Order: sequence, then C-alpha cells, then structure tokens
Amino acid sequence: MLRDSLEESTREPEDLDLVHDVLSNRRRRQILRLLEADPDQSATVPELASTIAAWEMDIDDPEAVSYDDRKSLQSTIYQHHAPKMAAAELVEFDKRSGRLELDTDEDALSDDESSTTAGPLWREPAAATAGTVASIVSVAATGTIAGPGMALVVLGCCVTSAFVTWKHSDP
Repeated sequence: MLRDSLEESTREPEDLDLVHDVLSNRRRRQILRLLEADPDQSATVPELASTIAAWEMDIDDPEAVSYDDRKSLQSTIYQHHAPKMAAAELVEFDKRSGRLELDTDEDALSDDESSTTAGPLWREPAAATAGTVASIVSVAATGTIAGPGMALVVLGCCVTSAFVTWKHSDP
C-alpha cells in the first residue's frame, strides 16, 4: 500500500509529502500498527484511542483507561489523524461510524504471488531507510576510527545482514 503511495514515478510531490507527513507522527504510525494487527484490519476511534492512551500511560489494559483520559486523544484521532491518513489513501475513514480500515487496494500489491513481502507494506520504506542510514553511519564511524579496511569489513557485514534478513523474511 505505501510502496505504491511512495512511487515517485507515479505520484506528485505533494502526494509524497502527504504520505511522509502521515508517517512522521508517532500516533499515526501506532494507528497503522493497530489496524494491521487486527484480523479485519479495522477499528473504531474509541478502540484506537483507548489502546494508544494505555500505551502512553503505561497501563496494561486499554479497558482500564478512563473516558476522560482518552477523550482528548479520541477527538484528535477523529478530527485530525484519521482525515489526514484517509487523504493519503492509507486508510478508509467512515466519519459516521467512527471506523478506520486499512486501505488494502489490491492494485497496490504485486501481481506476482511469489513476490509477496513479509509484514505490512507500510513498514518497508521505513525499514529500508533506517537500515541504509544505520549502515552509512556505521561505515563512516568505523572508517574514521579504525581505518578504511575495517570500514569495508563493516560494510560487508551490513550488506550480508540485509541480504540474510531479506531472504529469511516470512512470505
């Protein structure tokens, strides 16, 4: 889903900015994580607010979160986060029922069944970016401290680790 949203060849820069803006917020990433984990890939705003409030307040049971504690978060999700995520075409948001559902547009997925990826598609760009940045920083730091030979060793380890992780990920 995000892979299609992030394809620069098919999207306008404004669309890419919107998707990046959506993913830049921790609560919106938490909402995507919760929706992806749900068997129906959907949840109501109160359900999402209770779970996120429980995480933020370090409470084990979302049911234990009081209405007053989740009220502000619920309003923020309903009025701000959900519409922004829907505008980026990451979720479908029914304002009347207050339900969010992952936008699982089949066109965004690969036609080749053997090339399905592990985990939700919205994680891939973030994981690839994080891995690339970590590799660059590691190689640069090692090259500065231990010399260019050791930097090549670290680079080889980074590439090998990325390849092994990619090859052993669940389909």
